[in-house]
Amino acid sequence: MRIERVGYRRLYDAIGCSLTEREELRFSFDLQDGIRVDVYFGAKPRFGIWVGRSDKYVVPDGPSVLAQCQYHADATQSEYPRHFFTEIFCSAEVEVAQELSQAFRKDEQPARDQMLRLAEARKEDFHIAADLVAGVVGLRFHRQFVIEPLNENFVALRDEDHVTQFCGEGLEVLESLSLNESGVEQIQSLLPAIGSANSQAVQFGGMVLRWLMRAWSERDMVNKFIGFFIPIEMALRIVISPPQGDLRANAKAIRKLIRDHGGDRATDLLPFFNSLVERQRPTLEERFENLAREAQLPGWENDIEAFKRFNSIRNRLLHRGEPNVRLQVSISENEVRSLEDLVERYVNFALFRDAAVYKTRWRPPREGATGASS
Repeated sequence: MRIERVGYRRLYDAIGCSLTEREELRFSFDLQDGIRVDVYFGAKPRFGIWVGRSDKYVVPDGPSVLAQCQYHADATQSEYPRHFFTEIFCSAEVEVAQELSQAFRKDEQPARDQMLRLAEARKEDFHIAADLVAGVVGLRFHRQFVIEPLNENFVALRDEDHVTQFCGEGLEVLESLSLNESGVEQIQSLLPAIGSANSQAVQFGGMVLRWLMRAWSERDMVNKFIGFFIPIEMALRIVISPPQGDLRANAKAIRKLIRDHGGDRATDLLPFFNSLVERQRPTLEERFENLAREAQLPGWENDIEAFKRFNSIRNRLLHRGEPNVRLQVSISENEVRSLEDLVERYVNFALFRDAAVYKTRWRPPREGATGASS
């Protein structure tokens, strides 16, 4: 067995930044779990730069740019308009078979690919380390040092050489849509009907749908997941919950206990207890269940269980300070799309009180721009 080193590089355009008395700065340090971090500020990052472009979306039978990229080992020789970067490289040692190590050093393609897969296998650890370092730089020095992510690459080191894999943003595959005459009639009747809504309804609907549109356009899966909760939470504010029978009965019993046994403090305790009871509101999950029962959309019982699961994931994402919650929660594409479908249907019902939301559901969406190596 032999020891090799693999890692993950993230390159930022440090817009407007420079070093006062030197042209570049590089240093290294170790984190826990055997991760080494190499940090570089300057014009010539160690792993060069990938410059190119691609469309965000792909429409079947339509023109699109899948990926047009060029690699420059010397970033100053690239077409990129600025030449001061922040580069963060997180790496770790891996134990590999002697045969793999030898093949890798002979630059055999299968060995290159396997080494890069070993780097990708530690993706979560590397991402957390890079986020930590970049975040500290932005927080304690200035956000402009890490303001614009440019490249991220898995890397396998080989003596003084290296192999990198380009990882670009995925492309979302969209539907080919055509508004038929029935749709034309509906949109011509629906939109003018909004004119009859009162100003309060216009304000509320506009705010809810503004957040929904932001979630639609978000590319990062975690941000997208969290983003969809804002419009559904806003819509749930207007849900009228049925009287909470147990709460009222228990509150009545406790008031009697205060009157009978509170003694001289009963006069003060009763108003305080009443104020606590008045603050009790149904939970988010309870309000969604009330909306689902009212709407009776197809599969509403499953929607209630799905919302509980989505809310649990959201809470883990937002409450990372709890010691029993992992620092990073993985969210799959399927979970985000399922949440999107649920939010669209129930925001639609909350605003329009019907089930007529479009049904152009998603296809397998992303063709990743990955795999190019240098």
